Amino acid sequence: MIPGTPFHTIYVFFATKRRVLYSCTAGFLVLCLGLLLLTPISADIKTMIPRGEGGILVRDLESLTRSGLGNIIFISVHTTDRTNRDNLIAGADSLTQTLSSAGFTFTSQASIRPDKVIAFLLDNAPNLMTQEDLSRLNSLLTPESIRTNLEKALRTLNSPQSMGMKKIIRRDPLDLRTILLPRLKAFSSLSHARVLDDHIFSPDGTAILLTAKSPIPLTDTEGSARLLKTFEDATKDLPSGVKADMISGHVHSNANAVTIQNDLTTISCVATLAMGLLFIFFFRTCHALGVFLTPLISMSVGLGGLALFEKSVSAIVIGFGAVIIGISIDFAMHVYFSVIRHSSTPGKGVDSVAKPIFFCALTSCAAFGALFLSGMPGMRQLALFSIVGLLASAIFSFVVLPHLSRKGLSRPPLTLKKLHGKQHPIFVLCLACLFVGTCLWYGTSVTLDPDLRSIEYVPETVRITEKQFNETWGDVRNKALVFTQGTELATTLSQNEQLYSTLKTNFPQISVASLTPILPAFTTQAENRARWNDFWTDAQRQSVVESLQASARELGFSSKAFAPFIRSLSHTPTQVTPERLDTASLALLRNIFLPDLSAGDPTLVTYLPDSANIRSFFTPKRETNLGVRLVSTSRFKTLLETTMKNDIELFITVSGIAVLVLTFLLFRNIRRASIALLPAIAGVAAVIGGLGYSGTPLNLFHITALPLIIGLGADYGIFLVSSESQSLEQDTILAVIVSGLTTLAGFGVLALARHPSLNALGTMVLLGVGTALFVALFMVPHLLRKQS
Repeated sequence: MIPGTPFHTIYVFFATKRRVLYSCTAGFLVLCLGLLLLTPISADIKTMIPRGEGGILVRDLESLTRSGLGNIIFISVHTTDRTNRDNLIAGADSLTQTLSSAGFTFTSQASIRPDKVIAFLLDNAPNLMTQEDLSRLNSLLTPESIRTNLEKALRTLNSPQSMGMKKIIRRDPLDLRTILLPRLKAFSSLSHARVLDDHIFSPDGTAILLTAKSPIPLTDTEGSARLLKTFEDATKDLPSGVKADMISGHVHSNANAVTIQNDLTTISCVATLAMGLLFIFFFRTCHALGVFLTPLISMSVGLGGLALFEKSVSAIVIGFGAVIIGISIDFAMHVYFSVIRHSSTPGKGVDSVAKPIFFCALTSCAAFGALFLSGMPGMRQLALFSIVGLLASAIFSFVVLPHLSRKGLSRPPLTLKKLHGKQHPIFVLCLACLFVGTCLWYGTSVTLDPDLRSIEYVPETVRITEKQFNETWGDVRNKALVFTQGTELATTLSQNEQLYSTLKTNFPQISVASLTPILPAFTTQAENRARWNDFWTDAQRQSVVESLQASARELGFSSKAFAPFIRSLSHTPTQVTPERLDTASLALLRNIFLPDLSAGDPTLVTYLPDSANIRSFFTPKRETNLGVRLVSTSRFKTLLETTMKNDIELFITVSGIAVLVLTFLLFRNIRRASIALLPAIAGVAAVIGGLGYSGTPLNLFHITALPLIIGLGADYGIFLVSSESQSLEQDTILAVIVSGLTTLAGFGVLALARHPSLNALGTMVLLGVGTALFVALFMVPHLLRKQS
């Protein structure tokens, strides 16, 4: 290299100022990490969810998170002894008391009383009864019906079932509750349960359901671990033969956190051992440590850049980026081997690899840059993180690394001839085309998996527990939810009532679980009260009272037996409100159907079967007209799958074109550019084909590995094709081998993980990068041979 060229000048300038260079580098890293410390880190999964058209997917996820069932902790206390109900109740009460002192907030079991619910319905009959109900009521007010109902009441009082019925009969001798109680039948579609002895029992009486909330967010893994430890300790004090299971998002959070920690411990040990072996075999000098510092430098600067431009940084992106940014070690590897080959003129060593490294950096940035087009905020953060990090690693490799590596140990170069066999280029080309074609043929069967639960680790014990819970109590979580939200409670109730009426008209056979039957719109309640007052004229009231008292005397009832009922005829209650539900033994239902009572924009939830008919009924136009939004697991998956598919197609198209154009600009030769892209093409094809062959659907973690495979594959091809024209020294091949092995050792070992997301990422890297490296080393050299 002629003195005065950029890299020689830069090297010479810092040769006498290495301490300044190192100090500035360290200071810049501290600044980047400082920016990160000042920026909030979010573990919210929403960052990896596409916004969808108008942000609809994000809103759906938020709605699911805020729904009553999503925030409730379910505890099933159960026993195999059907006869020992007292033991079961004692265990449930003991567990409730112990966990309440540990921060659990339970729905009061003492308030779950059927008599209180019936009393609430009777007291609010004026608010709840419609014109149709009053017509039915009118049939109960004839002297004959009054006599019949009093005889029925007398038989009840003289039977073993009389306990607890005396107050109800005094309040409702005419059996008005037969008109009102059906309003609660729809709620049975949510759960198989019955109330006995102030507890919620399973139909067979062998389990009690407890419901609670905790201040610990589902994303707080440490808090989730403490919560589960508290629960496990509390269950140790249960009576003999009584056990308890907890169903909550905290269980999943803890299981994933523990599994990832165990995986990372194992993987770190294996990766460290593999890296150590590579270091001993290929380097054996502390001067090569700068190469292994490059990913750390790259990640630190990438995080600083992310913190500078983003209001909050996704923890998920940091986890992905820490793996994907491993591509940065390739630049350092090539600079290192070139510098030690030109130990007397390190600047010349940098200059000899500058052009291919520059284009490799551009192709990698182009691959990651395509993620900016994604609808996922996390993907856009990942793009920014990776591009800043890759540029930082290139600058570090060009400017700082030569000073750290100038005394490294030299290794004999591997030449292209050593990798040449006797295969003819046409034969190798046909073999490569056959491989890629076969992979793409298998890849046509690849499907997308938009289910977020498929990328989390769920232990078999948790699966069994949740299956048993659903069999005992009903699958309360897998329902279609319709959210009604207004600016104020009165508006929301009106919209919810309109929704309920529409559903009952169009789907009379399905069970609609809604608060409307016991909490109608305030305007409807006022209309009902007015009709009630018009119905109970003085003459009507006097006639009913006289018939009631006459029949009561004949049957032997006291003169004041039904005084509560007679007084209620002259009493008009205030309107039903959510707060009144809480005091009427209906707090659990209120929490499920109106979870955010204190929120500025109250939201009511209606639960429906998640069927195709329901999903097709709620078109965007109908949702707009009703002022509601249907959210179901099936619909969410469909929307997410469509959005992911569009993202993937756009990403592969844009990144592929960008890498193709940059590679052609570097070589300005179609043949050489095509050969350089072969490793990347083969790597991506191997991944797609492998997924198709194994029947594994493509998920979010697979998508994040594609830029790594494209970038590394293009790098391998570019460096080897550059060697054909001797623009690079022949130790380029050694650098490609070592960089490929370090990538496989550092990130391919993730395939050993038990956690699905880490395993998916590791498998992708192992298959894609391994194939790209093999093609680069054992196919590209044959294609570079000049035909005689």
